[in-house]
Amino acid sequence: MGVTRRNELRKHIASWLNTLGALILSVGSFTPTVALLLGIQSSATRDVIVIVIATSLLSGIAFHLLGRLVLSGYEE
Repeated sequence: MGVTRRNELRKHIASWLNTLGALILSVGSFTPTVALLLGIQSSATRDVIVIVIATSLLSGIAFHLLGRLVLSGYEE
């Protein structure tokens, strides 16, 4: 496999991981936060919602950093 092909594969994998991190971040943290602010009733307690928000924030950041790690192997 040539250098250009490996670099393109790295860029696609990093982009996929970054998009996955953004998806987890948006669905897992913004949605429950808006629901709490609007007072929408939920069967989950506030403690569970806070844990879900914190977990999604950490997971989103982890996927973003993993994508950056994949790009660190980029060859010139």
